[in-house]
Amino acid sequence: MYSLLLILAILNVGTRGVITGPLPGPWIQHNMEEYESGVTSDSYDGHASVYLKSRPVINPSKEAIIQMISVQENWKGRRLSLSAYFKTIGGEIGAGLYIAIATEGGETIHDRTPGRYLQSNSDWTRIEIDLVVPNDGILLKFGPLLYGSGEVRADNFEFEIVEYQVRAAEKSRRQEGRFLSNLNFEDRIDSPSGALSENPLPRFWYLSNHVEYDAGVTNDSFEGRASAYLKSKNLGTVSDSIIGQSVIVPDQWKDSRVKLTAYLKTIDIDGSAGLHIQIHTAGGENYYDYMNDRSVKSDTDWTQYQSVLDVPNDAVIFSAGFWLRGRGEVRADNFQIEKVNDDVELTGKRY
Repeated sequence: MYSLLLILAILNVGTRGVITGPLPGPWIQHNMEEYESGVTSDSYDGHASVYLKSRPVINPSKEAIIQMISVQENWKGRRLSLSAYFKTIGGEIGAGLYIAIATEGGETIHDRTPGRYLQSNSDWTRIEIDLVVPNDGILLKFGPLLYGSGEVRADNFEFEIVEYQVRAAEKSRRQEGRFLSNLNFEDRIDSPSGALSENPLPRFWYLSNHVEYDAGVTNDSFEGRASAYLKSKNLGTVSDSIIGQSVIVPDQWKDSRVKLTAYLKTIDIDGSAGLHIQIHTAGGENYYDYMNDRSVKSDTDWTQYQSVLDVPNDAVIFSAGFWLRGRGEVRADNFQIEKVNDDVELTGKRY
């Protein structure tokens, strides 16, 4: 058994002297409309825990507090265990652990403790999940997950190597200095005739919510032979999902202003859609723009949108893509990322 020290992670959340306060970096939360989060002095062991609770809205969907870190070389090909202590309060709760690993090849491997969710009013309980880290893993996400109303508190996150796996004798496919790839989604086309490959998800891209949404490649495009699509499944309720790509920030992109552009097309929208761009720093700060103030809320033909962010010198992870909240379908094509001058107006900021 090997304990892992994660330099970027704050695993026990607590800081001596802290009673209550906002969510500590580098933890992040996205669904601010239905949920709130922060730090409370109620803890399993120590001085504080992190909490996630529903706001007084009708039928809140789900939310996670997550942290993203790069996959370490000595994790690859080994079974990694994640454990934490959880406490639930009130509501009709399903709460558990979430872990996901995005690979260089565009796949996402995840576990959401299915069938092992804590129900309402459970005292501090240890939950553990594990998975094998792929040899081409690049990004790991983890944190507490809450379905529906109520509150979940989490403390003492811990990673361990629980089983050694013989690593495959293969050359690493990781490309040093690679930023974003397959931005026009043509990498899922197999022949000049336009036939789609058997794997529907575009290479290098991942889908965040497989339960409620489908994603893949379609021949309908703004320019070229393919675009990516994200659409809701035929379920009673749906929340939101992202098709994204996350990479380690190359040195040449640091201390610069970058602009992300792409074309979106929306179909049968009952909700909203938009681009997203997000940057995580070694110091735990987060910079992002999800177009929340200018999201697409109706059916539109191919239209270009943009997001502009500053990349700080200590930037570690860069994520970009597009999202859909609610029902319908959004298609995306021709992503471009470029450095721009400081006179180009920012659309996102530090949070």
